[in-house]
Amino acid sequence: MIRDKVFSFSSIAIFIGAAGFLSAIATLFINVNSLISTKWFLFLCLIFLSISSVLIKLAIDLAREKNQKPRVYEHPIKMQSDQSILLIRPNPLFTPNCIVGGYLVNDEVEVFAFVGYVFHMQEKMTQIKITVLLDTVITTAELFNSQSMNKIIIRPVIPFGIIDELGGAK
Repeated sequence: MIRDKVFSFSSIAIFIGAAGFLSAIATLFINVNSLISTKWFLFLCLIFLSISSVLIKLAIDLAREKNQKPRVYEHPIKMQSDQSILLIRPNPLFTPNCIVGGYLVNDEVEVFAFVGYVFHMQEKMTQIKITVLLDTVITTAELFNSQSMNKIIIRPVIPFGIIDELGGAK
């Protein structure tokens, strides 16, 4: 992941820029044909600048990656109504077999609509299997309607009060 970022197109551009800068400085002020040791010194400077630029780019990429926080909810991307499955983007908060809650958003108010769990995790998608659908909030036909996809958010937690309604706590 980070390895791909270090050896990207911009890293190659930085390396070529450092080599060109060193070459320009060397030809302006130093007669490179006079001494062999000067050529070795310039070669070592080029290696030093290259390694330094790669390490600086790596540090910047790590700082950017560290500052990115995962979203606490996801919107469904695709739906399979015959199997009651919603597809979302991968998110580290959605772990395998994690119980998730689906909310229907109306005028910025979230209403609890269904309970599901992380059914299958793929590289580019995560499958959410819906187990309990609260028919008072949304019906199956409304849930798997392509227009309602924008109104649904999925969170990796469910409210504690819902457990009593579902008959889980006694």
